[in-house]
Amino acid sequence: MIQGKQNKAQCDICKSRDVYVYDMENDEGLDILFEEFLSIYKPKTMLPDSFPNSMLCFLKDELVHNWNMFDLDSTQVYLLLSVLMEKQFPMKVKLLNEPVGILQLADLDFIAANSILKSYRWEDFVEYLKHENRFHSAHINYDVLDEFLKGLIVTIEKGSKLYRARISNDSELKIKEMGAPPKEKASAGRANSEGISHLYLATHIDTAVREIRPGEQDMIYLGEFTLEEDLVIVDLRSLESISIFQGFNKLRYALNLSNIKKISNEISKPVRRNDSKLDYLPTQYIVDYIKSKRIEKEFEHCVGIGFKSTLCHRGYNIMIFNPEILRCNNLTSRVITQVIYN
Repeated sequence: MIQGKQNKAQCDICKSRDVYVYDMENDEGLDILFEEFLSIYKPKTMLPDSFPNSMLCFLKDELVHNWNMFDLDSTQVYLLLSVLMEKQFPMKVKLLNEPVGILQLADLDFIAANSILKSYRWEDFVEYLKHENRFHSAHINYDVLDEFLKGLIVTIEKGSKLYRARISNDSELKIKEMGAPPKEKASAGRANSEGISHLYLATHIDTAVREIRPGEQDMIYLGEFTLEEDLVIVDLRSLESISIFQGFNKLRYALNLSNIKKISNEISKPVRRNDSKLDYLPTQYIVDYIKSKRIEKEFEHCVGIGFKSTLCHRGYNIMIFNPEILRCNNLTSRVITQVIYN
């Protein structure tokens, strides 16, 4: 929206020079976007006395720490919103100067109907899958989960390159061995159950290498996969950065912020030697649910998921449900000469 105004100048908020700017006095559009968002908050003086103090916050801090809306500090956010509100919403200026809260987030019936995990905690969901029922759970509002998943469908363009790395010190690997392991050798991971073979790839060589955690003098093999057609995935990395301006229900999104971050973080954790296979059940459950959605129109072209790497920030990981749709077209080998731990 800001770029569309085609107006370059110095930004009065962050002081950047020669950038696209929005004229708060004369331009229109930003105020409409923020009107619905601001309407979900109420100042403390308009909330019931029973509203928990622990659920109160200052709007400028809420936008910086939870909503990831601005690349600004809270003081700059306060300045921006104060100018916007004084011009368009003078009656809402008090939202900036006293603690605010979202009334519905203290309503148990609203929570049960609109939270991904109903009125449960993530820990309750984990415990249930581990020790009570592994394949069916009444802890999830699937309609709510679907609403968020639909906003995460992305396309990786034809011609893009993806990578897989393997360690092999005893024998030379062939190009045909760079695909997914056979199902009888497929071990459990955070996104797949034991015995189910999925193809794990990365968008960058650095990510592929770090994910296998080689040691000094290990021989690694790097397989390159060039996409022969567009690849459609559900990109779970975007869970934490979904824009509230995409049309999501603002109240529902506010309620699910913590659940969204938990799912994104859990599926990105690296597999560790001392992990129990039970630890992977919650994220395996979510991924299997995404696979099951492919019979529906919105998800029918999705062939995998994307998730962030906690071992390398340069790229991210992709897991393909059906390993047969991609072929390794180039293979190189390298020796790890140095490992640096920070």
